[in-house]
Amino acid sequence: MPSSTIDESKFDSIPDAIEAFRNGEFLVVLDDPSRENEADLIIAAEALTTGQMAFMIRHSSGYVCAPLAPAILDRLSLPPMVATNEDPRGTAYAVSVDAADALVTTGISAHDRALTCRVLADPAARAADLRRPGHVLPLRARPGGVRERRGHTEAAVDFCRLAGKAEAAAICELVDDGRALEGRAVHEEAGMMRGEQCVDFARRFGLKVCTIADLVTYLEKTEGKLAVNGSSGARASRKRPSLVRVTEGGGCLLGLQSAKAEWRRWPHRQLIVSKYIYISMDIEGGSVKEKNSGALGF
Repeated sequence: MPSSTIDESKFDSIPDAIEAFRNGEFLVVLDDPSRENEADLIIAAEALTTGQMAFMIRHSSGYVCAPLAPAILDRLSLPPMVATNEDPRGTAYAVSVDAADALVTTGISAHDRALTCRVLADPAARAADLRRPGHVLPLRARPGGVRERRGHTEAAVDFCRLAGKAEAAAICELVDDGRALEGRAVHEEAGMMRGEQCVDFARRFGLKVCTIADLVTYLEKTEGKLAVNGSSGARASRKRPSLVRVTEGGGCLLGLQSAKAEWRRWPHRQLIVSKYIYISMDIEGGSVKEKNSGALGF
């Protein structure tokens, strides 16, 4: 459910948000009131323009991040920013980057950061196409998206996937500039945009506005719920794939049960194809999808 402080009718539907995102538009996405209670501007990175980046910088603190699917970070050799992540929300920052392009100067301008985001989204890009450190902060999304972690990082990558785009986005947190004091280089009552302010901002610029909670509900209805290995009662649908969170155990994946109720073990980080399921592993987890008839029981 959306925030109880905002009339639900003021939010756009997830299908409408996906269509706008597919057309290269920004989304204003709110998280849960009990979490950050903030809104991010979210846009696909693959065609991000200088003008759009300038808009992001103007309406945020200027701290622009690039949520990416895990496979992209691995391909571009972008390790975690720190060995031990102490962020209270578990935001998975990777080492910062600039595009290694002759058109990039200091890396901080709207032009340079938009170009860097486009490089991150380019499926042909390689590690050598980026300089480290830089002025864009990549973020590693969880494999299960918002069904695994209800963060803006995961929402951005989920919207990219749903819109058929490269799973790379650009996001920033919307801020309230407060009140300027005439003749003084200071603003009073500055802070983050919250609640109705975020909806008003979206309407002022003709943007779709939605919540992570509604995105979770939409995905659970259309793609199934995310189960965690070791939990009980989760069953994959015959009509649609279900994501299953898989953890490692001694280099093998344990606990997956086939439609014939046969227990199996598979080597870690392999692509497994069978009559019933395939598993795609990375360093944080895996996804399981049904291929033919039969349901997966856990």
